[in-house]
Amino acid sequence: MTVALQPVASDPWWERFFDEDFAALWLHDDDPAEQRRRTEGLLRVLELGAGQWLFDQCCGVGRVAVPLVARGVNLLAVDSAAAYVDRARARCEALPPATRGSFHIALGDAFTYAPTRLCDAAINWYTSFGYVHDDTRNLRMLRAAYGALQPLGRFALDYPDMERVRAEFRPLTERRRETADGTFVALREARLDETRQMLVDRWTFTSPHGETRVAAGETRLFSREQLRELLARAGFEVLREVAPDEVGYAPDAGRCIWLARRPAHEGGRAG
Repeated sequence: MTVALQPVASDPWWERFFDEDFAALWLHDDDPAEQRRRTEGLLRVLELGAGQWLFDQCCGVGRVAVPLVARGVNLLAVDSAAAYVDRARARCEALPPATRGSFHIALGDAFTYAPTRLCDAAINWYTSFGYVHDDTRNLRMLRAAYGALQPLGRFALDYPDMERVRAEFRPLTERRRETADGTFVALREARLDETRQMLVDRWTFTSPHGETRVAAGETRLFSREQLRELLARAGFEVLREVAPDEVGYAPDAGRCIWLARRPAHEGGRAG
């Protein structure tokens, strides 16, 4: 099959893309052991504990943040999808009040959103970054994460290993998920736009009842070194690359996870 995809326009495609179809296929935890490994790994890597504050820069339905709130971590979070924000709030509210952390989950633009207080740690997880070709905007999102942190606060950025994506590129993939109503199917058509340095995707979602929806998106083809350089330009002190299995992924998950922190004292930012 020949895949002919046009570049995605510069408007915020993610505001249309992330809906209940996407949530039904991806935003869930089927394996409690995987959830536990991710939660405990993030607590270790971020040096985070109960009573401290976490900023989740693109929280979705709370897949990552809610188990941390259940451990007593206080949460400030933002997402641009109203339905996801409602679900994340409801999941936090359902936790036992005596042991859960505080939480405030806002509907907003992660490129510019500033939480109401400085936090002890921050995350941008599950490829919630690099959605635009303009790196001044991508840098703005990293600087928003930087500005959300206390001095020495840690930040973890979770991104695809784009070098592996290139090496093992597949232009056509399919994902299926069994639900109570039947099989949910997503067909992904992709191409590498090397001129614009973007991974361009078109997804066809088919519900168990046969309804079909087509959605498009794109993500920057950042190398691990380019990500490290962007973090440094945002003002971060880059600490190290985190192995995927330190934070709940399989060792061969194909993720590029950088750990950085806000310096104790402000220095000049590059770029």
